[in-house]
Amino acid sequence: MKTTFLKTIPLIICIGINMYVTGQTEFAPLGAEWYYTYTFGCCPENHFNHILSEKDTIVEENSCRVIRQYYDNSNIASEIYIIKQEQGKVYYYYQDQFSLLFDFDAKVNDTVKFTFMYKEYNDDFPLGKDTLFSARFRVESVTTNAQNLKTVTTKVLEEDKLDFWDIPVPPHEYQTYSYTEKKGLHREFMPRFDNVPHPTIEEFKWLRCYSDSDFSFVSEEWAATSLPCDYSITSGINTPKDENITIYPNPFNESILVFISNGGNIEIINVLGKVVYYSELSNGINEISTSHFYKGFYLVKIQNINNSIQVFKVIKS
Repeated sequence: MKTTFLKTIPLIICIGINMYVTGQTEFAPLGAEWYYTYTFGCCPENHFNHILSEKDTIVEENSCRVIRQYYDNSNIASEIYIIKQEQGKVYYYYQDQFSLLFDFDAKVNDTVKFTFMYKEYNDDFPLGKDTLFSARFRVESVTTNAQNLKTVTTKVLEEDKLDFWDIPVPPHEYQTYSYTEKKGLHREFMPRFDNVPHPTIEEFKWLRCYSDSDFSFVSEEWAATSLPCDYSITSGINTPKDENITIYPNPFNESILVFISNGGNIEIINVLGKVVYYSELSNGINEISTSHFYKGFYLVKIQNINNSIQVFKVIKS
């Protein structure tokens, strides 16, 4: 059986020659920067990804823009993206081709084809194979916010629905892809298979801050913390991590084992951001039954008795 799950993939983003059209909003202008919480939304105990639109380049005779992503306070990029923009359409470059990322020119009831990347695991590729998947989405709504930025909300066509995750939820909660001018996605900078499709943007506020020379944004959730956009547990005051926490096996099937030296608690969160399991942890090895879990990707959040938090990505096969 084919199994798919998220793998971080370097990309490049190029800004096309035709983007500087009067009245057209530029996506990722030079100097633009985003701060995304790395996990679980607004919470200050989490890490962050800093994304910066750094320079222009040429790819296959296209004028493009290079965007780099940095994890916490590292000065070494964890991801490189290349995009180009043609009028209201933004494309990303991956596997020697440009694929549509956003279409801000789309109108209600238009059908738009998006192509997403993911990691495929099967008997032929036990180590995984980088691949692409395309699906058609119908535009459900186009709205303009107080900053005069468009948000486009689309839903996958029934015949193209993404069924890589066995999650029994209504289509309107799971088969939606939304994006906003300037800000892009609210959950992560680039769509990946754990959040495409994903619930409506109101359910995910992972974008802390965005700014460029003409516009700035701070989410209400992040503003409520009264912390700077670049706050992370590596630079702020925080209890050191418990190095004696282990989760195995991964991928898992009927159960997972969690070893923790000093006790604490555990939350397991599915791809919709819902907590599907919570319990206290005792010192030593804790066995958690996962036979009722659906196949797919989960985040495991463990907090020890000193309130230090660690997050793990796991897969049920």
